[in-house]
Amino acid sequence: MNKFKRGITNQAFINALNKLYNDENSFWHKMVNDKELFIAIRKDKINVYHNGNSICELHFENSKIIGKTHYKYLLRPNLKDCYLKSIDGNFSLDSPMKKFINSLDDYPLIKKSSLAYSGEEKTGVHSISIKEKNVIDVEITFSQAGRKTDRIDYLKLEETKGNLKLVFYEAKHFTNAGNRATNDDKNVLGQIKRYEKSLRVHETEIIKSYKAVCKNLQELNLIKPPNDNFIKRVADGENILIDYEPKLIIFGFDQDQKDGSNWKEHHKKLKGALDNRLILKGNV
Repeated sequence: MNKFKRGITNQAFINALNKLYNDENSFWHKMVNDKELFIAIRKDKINVYHNGNSICELHFENSKIIGKTHYKYLLRPNLKDCYLKSIDGNFSLDSPMKKFINSLDDYPLIKKSSLAYSGEEKTGVHSISIKEKNVIDVEITFSQAGRKTDRIDYLKLEETKGNLKLVFYEAKHFTNAGNRATNDDKNVLGQIKRYEKSLRVHETEIIKSYKAVCKNLQELNLIKPPNDNFIKRVADGENILIDYEPKLIIFGFDQDQKDGSNWKEHHKKLKGALDNRLILKGNV
């Protein structure tokens, strides 16, 4: 069984990012202050998300900040000439480079280029996660031996009766077949049950990881109002608990779809299993 780990342990990495942040013209300073991006702390890595796509991964190696971006996001958007020249069957070496983004300073172009790979569900989940308060992680992956990897959409800090809790959310577009599948192993209820099991299996690691993440968020100037209360409290040492019952958000529907006869039975089943853990958001 793989352990669940989050948090940057290399202080040199933190220092290097903060040095870069102090340069208002740097890509990092601009990313941190871009409200369309979600910056997620991994295990000694950072992933920068736009519309559900990780447009950049950063880590620290040989005293340098190293970035990785999938090549498919690097093709310049709105190219007038989309063709590459070849001579006797060989492509010109300089021609392709002119068509690709070659610096993270141009990350707004990467954002634009990545839109081609964002479907309705990815876009909707991202929109929800950046609008919600106190979201501290997205695409949280749990691995268990002998079965497929589970990935829950986002995690929030919430306060209940004076206790700060880690609350996990799965978000599905209304049209997602998993909302309607009759086989519980294939539908969203099966997913939720697997998440519940994973949260208990990894309890100690999860709490330790997100204490570290909150500390990192504070150190890296990533806590912005109105999120500076809960996250700061954890960063300063307050205890956190886990809500072992993940919630389900269904979005992307209008009133007619919500009231439709085809949906009523599925809604009844989900509501019966989840009660107030089922949240209907409509069009986000």
